[in-house]
Amino acid sequence: MTGRPVSVFSVVIPAYNVETVIGEQLASLAAQDFRGEWEVLVSDNGSTDATVARVLEWCGRLPGLRLVDASQRRGRSPARNIGAAEARGDFLLFLDADDRATPGWLSAMAEAAHDADVLGGAVVKFYPDGDGETYEDENPSRTPPGPVFRFLPFSRSCNFGVRADVFRLVGGFNEEYDQAEDVEICWKLQLAGYELVYVPDATVLYRVSRDSKVRPRTAFRDGLGVPQLYRDFRAAGMPRSSSWTAVRDVVGATLYRPQRWFDPARRTEVVSRLAWRAGNAVGSYRNRVLYL
Repeated sequence: MTGRPVSVFSVVIPAYNVETVIGEQLASLAAQDFRGEWEVLVSDNGSTDATVARVLEWCGRLPGLRLVDASQRRGRSPARNIGAAEARGDFLLFLDADDRATPGWLSAMAEAAHDADVLGGAVVKFYPDGDGETYEDENPSRTPPGPVFRFLPFSRSCNFGVRADVFRLVGGFNEEYDQAEDVEICWKLQLAGYELVYVPDATVLYRVSRDSKVRPRTAFRDGLGVPQLYRDFRAAGMPRSSSWTAVRDVVGATLYRPQRWFDPARRTEVVSRLAWRAGNAVGSYRNRVLYL
């Protein structure tokens, strides 16, 4: 099904209480060098802060900017699906509200979209550190990503593209997933016969917090989603995890080099690692599978 022309690109951004950061993402889109036809849809998931007001400030400064009311179903996956349903483009591109697309992001995705049905771009993590930022490239070699959880590759939902008709064909993002929804849709698409094409020149700066309270909570939520993936994809070939590896990981994180507990940054890393494993345990219980 590749090789089909694209008339309009729709950029869909789920948003919930992001008044302090949404302007950075919209500013990055205003700086895109793409000259084709495109639109931006901010899918507001029932924000209670000034997110809506911040978005409306960009009307007239971004092509086809629309604010979509996505408050009827809560969660990132529903917000993306509701925004996609309102899009008029034949190719959907997904970003997150708290990140920043680099100036050539849309041009690179548009170029690749002419010969592909499913796209994933490059991600560079950035850590806001008081007076400045530090950066960490997830894939400095710019080679196509390998399989995750020993199964299939995926693209982060903060830099993901898919033809609108293909998106509808597979049912969009699975709204049962609160985490790992990007893995789920990428695997679902590949199992349906669509190739995930990596676009190394389409880079998004992905915001990551170093906060010692935020990171373990995020790691726990990420851990919750993996047993759910195993529940849904084990029949397709996703292998079971190694319980021995999990035990070794927990024991090693707890006892190896105990001096790490006295270094705040390293302690946060260890606690986050343990929180991810705890998420695996809780997710296993909730989904009635064993994936530790």
